Amino acid sequence: GSRPNADTSTPGQPTLITPFTGVAYLDNRGYTRARVILSWNAPNNTDGSTVFDGDRYEIRYAVDTDMLYPSTWAQLSAARWQDLQTWSQPFAAPTGKWSTMVVNWDTTTAQLQDLSPGVGYDVQIRAVDKTGNIGAWSSTTTFVASSDNLPPSTPAAPTVAGSRIAVQVTHTLGKSSGGTFNLESDLDHLEIHVSYEPTFTPTAATLVGKTAANASMIQAQIPVVFTAQIEETSARYVRVVAVDKTGNKSGPSDAASATALLIDDAHISDLTVSKVTAGTITAAWVMAGEIKTADTG
Repeated sequence: GSRPNADTSTPGQPTLITPFTGVAYLDNRGYTRARVILSWNAPNNTDGSTVFDGDRYEIRYAVDTDMLYPSTWAQLSAARWQDLQTWSQPFAAPTGKWSTMVVNWDTTTAQLQDLSPGVGYDVQIRAVDKTGNIGAWSSTTTFVASSDNLPPSTPAAPTVAGSRIAVQVTHTLGKSSGGTFNLESDLDHLEIHVSYEPTFTPTAATLVGKTAANASMIQAQIPVVFTAQIEETSARYVRVVAVDKTGNKSGPSDAASATALLIDDAHISDLTVSKVTAGTITAAWVMAGEIKTADTG
């Protein structure tokens, strides 16, 4: 019989369906990343015929450089170092720097993962049939990955030691659910709140200070030690709040209490009148002196 004609039909351009759906998530290292689900309509061939020999879809995506990006390091903290390109332009042009993925012909959705939260991306898609005929890339669609809206886990209660002039707070960067040094890696600092009530709600009025707490301290298992200069002798309660690099705050930890006692004699190296707060002078602690009727005469 006659020789069959070669397959010369070429798939047309798939149409991406917007808006895309996305969400922020924590990766296995404890950093906040973003994922987005793409969807599209299957194309016909360029001649208008139905595609019966479709093989796969190819997707490519890259950082969008036409957007206005944050200008401070704190605002850029959600992006990984490998996502940045140069000092003068942190996000370089996407030409030649596309990330690609392939999905089967029988699906019309795909999930892009490990995206930088709050960063814009360009995405394109094309169709390929079983003969190897490759359709043209679709027009560029731009989307913004979900911002980091995940607060850190509630931290465990701190360990508190009190004195007459200060309260020392120690925290091993563990979660309230248990463990030590297991808070999320995008942690930035801890807020220290002090009040007289054990069930108080942390506010700006109860905040006595902030102390650095980050991934380096978690990995090296270095506890946080913070000293608040509080001159009181009654019982006080301390709660800590974890804050990540984006500014998301955790719920407050359980309260830890400490009663500030008077300073013992053993901790006073130079006794002056201002340090004597009660009692009378006795020979038991006066080690030297002189008896005289006057300074002169």
